[in-house]
Amino acid sequence: MCEVEAMQMEFTQDEDTRIGKRLCRGGTPLEQAEVRLAVPSGGLGVEGIALVAAEALSLWEDLAVRHVELPLALAALDIDEVAALVSGMLVEEGSVDVVYTSDSVAASCFAAGYPVRVICSTVRLPIGRLAARVACSEGQLRKCRPSSMAREPTHGVLLTTEAFEHGHPRECSCLVRALLRSSRALHGDSAVFCRCMQTWVTPGMLDEDAITLWEVLVEAGAFAVNGAISRVHWGQKLETLAASVEGARDLTYEGLISCEPLAEAVRKLGRHPCALDPL
Repeated sequence: MCEVEAMQMEFTQDEDTRIGKRLCRGGTPLEQAEVRLAVPSGGLGVEGIALVAAEALSLWEDLAVRHVELPLALAALDIDEVAALVSGMLVEEGSVDVVYTSDSVAASCFAAGYPVRVICSTVRLPIGRLAARVACSEGQLRKCRPSSMAREPTHGVLLTTEAFEHGHPRECSCLVRALLRSSRALHGDSAVFCRCMQTWVTPGMLDEDAITLWEVLVEAGAFAVNGAISRVHWGQKLETLAASVEGARDLTYEGLISCEPLAEAVRKLGRHPCALDPL
């Protein structure tokens, strides 16, 4: 296999597949494995910025990542309805391999008895601290209502099944490595964040607004530069989820979180020094 330094990065925008390809020197495509990744209908907001950056920077390595839209507007559904949709696509139908969703939905799927596993966090939004200062809305930054400060921090996660994780470890590792690299690029480079926000998330967003939002997110440790699935992150979170999600009393760290894909990614990429995302 070619060394990373000898690779040419190519980003192909296709409305159906949006595949990030890696090419060997000379332009010969590497053999690609396809992963079907479900994302919310209507596109990804700032909470899905790591997925946007992974595509924009062509970080999927030799994976062909095909987006499959969750067929309903998630904002109009409650957690149980979303969990039923997600678990149906993942487990019962097998129409997707991995779903981008929230930690609450992941816990609800687990509580319903589905063999699901979180392999990585894509972002950790500390809602209280973030909402107290700014929110992104139609390309502008505005002050938020104090009532929004009461909400718990939320994680965007990649959720898959035990069967897919065990049967496709290479694909899981590639996904997690891509998200670590995109999160680190977003954390360390405001230009990457602004480009992704202005091109794919919130077209027309002013430079100064994007920079302000980036500064808030970096200060809050929102970008999952080390995967954000450590016990430090999830200990109290699981207690909260167990108390709030019906049937999730037996929710455990070992039951929901799979650390192996992230551990392999960190072995290859190294640990990021950000103290807000400990391993």
